[in-house]
Amino acid sequence: IGGALAAGDLEVARERLPHLCGRDPQALDGPGIARAVVESVAENTSDAAVGALVWGAIGGVPGLVGFRAANTLDAMVGHKSPRYRRYGWASARLDDVVGWPGARLTAALAVVSGGRPAQAVRAWKADAHRHPSPNAGPVEAAFAGALGVRLGGTLAYAGRVEHRPVLNGESGREVRGSDIERAVRLSRRVSALALGVCVAGRLVAGHLVAGRSGAGLSGVGRSDARLSGAGLSGAAWKRGGDDRRGRGRERYGIELCGTGTGAGMSGGGLLVAGTTSDAGKSVVTAGICRWLVRRGVKVAPFKAQNMSLNSFVTREGAEIGRAQAMQAQAARVEPTALMNPVLLKPGSDRSSQVVLMGKPVGEMSARGYHGGRQEALLGTVTDCLEQLRSAYDAVICEGAGSPAEINLRRTDIVNMGIARAARFPVLVVGDIDRGGVFASFFGTTALLSAEDQSLVAGYLVNKFRGDVSLLEPGLDMLYGLTGRRTYGVLPYAHGLGIDEEDGLRVSLRGAVRESVVAPPHGEDVLRVAVCAVPLMSNFTDVDALAAEPGVVVRFVDRAEELADADLVVVPGTRGTVKALAWLRERGLAEALVRRAAEGRPVLGICGGFQVLGERIEDEVESRAGIVDGLGLLPVRIRFDRAKTLARPVGSALGEVVEGYEIHHGVADVRGGEPFLDGCRVGSVWGTHWHGSLESDAFRRRFLEEVARAAGRRFVPAPDTCFGVLREEQLDRLGDLVEEHADTDALWRLIEGGRRRLPFVPPGAPP
Repeated sequence: IGGALAAGDLEVARERLPHLCGRDPQALDGPGIARAVVESVAENTSDAAVGALVWGAIGGVPGLVGFRAANTLDAMVGHKSPRYRRYGWASARLDDVVGWPGARLTAALAVVSGGRPAQAVRAWKADAHRHPSPNAGPVEAAFAGALGVRLGGTLAYAGRVEHRPVLNGESGREVRGSDIERAVRLSRRVSALALGVCVAGRLVAGHLVAGRSGAGLSGVGRSDARLSGAGLSGAAWKRGGDDRRGRGRERYGIELCGTGTGAGMSGGGLLVAGTTSDAGKSVVTAGICRWLVRRGVKVAPFKAQNMSLNSFVTREGAEIGRAQAMQAQAARVEPTALMNPVLLKPGSDRSSQVVLMGKPVGEMSARGYHGGRQEALLGTVTDCLEQLRSAYDAVICEGAGSPAEINLRRTDIVNMGIARAARFPVLVVGDIDRGGVFASFFGTTALLSAEDQSLVAGYLVNKFRGDVSLLEPGLDMLYGLTGRRTYGVLPYAHGLGIDEEDGLRVSLRGAVRESVVAPPHGEDVLRVAVCAVPLMSNFTDVDALAAEPGVVVRFVDRAEELADADLVVVPGTRGTVKALAWLRERGLAEALVRRAAEGRPVLGICGGFQVLGERIEDEVESRAGIVDGLGLLPVRIRFDRAKTLARPVGSALGEVVEGYEIHHGVADVRGGEPFLDGCRVGSVWGTHWHGSLESDAFRRRFLEEVARAAGRRFVPAPDTCFGVLREEQLDRLGDLVEEHADTDALWRLIEGGRRRLPFVPPGAPP
């Protein structure tokens, strides 16, 4: 293979590689093939030669044959397929045990005979434990240091891609074709030294154990002579050894050991921070997750603490931030409470409901939370992150607000606090569309303490419009000022339709969401007005309406804006009584009553459903006691301290409907036509179910009813699938990252952590 690479004949090298290891040759270039060969030389020096010599010295021919049998059994049945991966568990573990002494001897002899003892020792100590295999790790790390090259990284096999830590990444260079011959020479030196050590050890043992030296030494001598002659010719190398080493995830429950620097943690990772709120952290995190999962990485999102009124209910009945559910979908994994252990749902400017591990634990003021409770949650947060890191190749964390909130540094658990705990590198995102992105990048970095600055790896520019070359002088100056690179410039993307985090990105008054899929199917468009009530929650319910061709969704806060609406939606809210008072103050309540009397459609969802009822009894949320509702539906609401968190499935308008419930109010429905958990009277509908409009067939039937009541010649598109549209938008995010970020550098950052970076004055005090 080395000769073919030296001659520039890549196809011959690819043809020969499968005789040596299980890598996919078509996915490898010249350096990739050379790296695969050097790694196989290193591992098989231990497996095919040194390990056999050690066990031959210990037990003669039976020991040697037993070792090779265990070694080969692991390669044959250890990891045949995902279906049978547990079938070979015992073989894999046995191979780990019997291979332990040979692997350590191989690594030690590589240090002695490699010509770079200090570098080999340094690589062994720094990187061996990060490898998924307990035996291949020391051997490959020592070989990498002795040869002065980098091993590990991304590996391609038939049908899958694996990502391993880079070994000797600090001082090693890329493997070249000429390094193959150097690796073979090193392997031969190690094998010869191992033969000498094992024979000497056997002789010493023979003197100590009288009468057993002759037969034992005779056996080991014959066996070792055969192995040392064939060990590096290829005949004694077991095909699949490279494959076996790469299956560390089946043995230990993980697929990647990344930075490995957090106490008790494994798995690579990254914290996506932002210069401000709404800089794009949520969508960038989702984009990175989608890029990684398409690359074959098992990835999970994480946000230690989220403050949002947009939430989601997991299959286990846990409430988490809606953004983390969206990011989990981007990662193609089921969302869990581990991904967002702390959720704060504001009820006023000064207090929030605290949701811990998916369950509400009470209301708390901002002063009380930051005064001690937040700091006490760090253990829970880091435990959740540790569990995710143990189960996934990589975890992409989203920060909150800005990491440079220096007044909150002591109690921070979501930005630099979690980055310090996990030793994660930090990527700072800035929204250039707002202006001042360079000052924001520099100021954010400079305001951090020296310890936190050391974690900031670089920057990502978001929402850029125009010619990227115009940015280059600024990016160069930013690098000169901070010593940190910019990992990418993401363009402004229109019409993404991705779940937003803490609120609308534009003023609610006049904000429009409109389908970018296709023009309307019928003659008319359908106009939907959404009342922008205070503490509006889960306003993403209307995204499914906006996805329909010909449906225009507008957020309104004045009564006259309801006049031309074909459907008015009163959305969910964290403050039902407060929303009701707001509707009355703005004249919207009177307008809704008139609409209902005229038979014009109104839909209330969750808190909006409660507002439409006859009476609200609230001693929990607002403590307002009994308050009259709008009286449009025969429903009475009583607030209970227990929170309903559910994922119901039902039917309405003859179609199956799925949704989720998040509410304290208990509905006593006293009449009307049943509608999901609520009711319908004429053209007024009410339900607690969020997400019901994402059920495609039901949404089409509902819009037909609305169009009929509104007298519109509107025809819903027969093939609009909201789930498919959402997947397409997430793929767009992945495309943005893949096409406009330096993904190779980004992966090295996620996998291997940050390097030492310069201090940026002034720096905040610790």
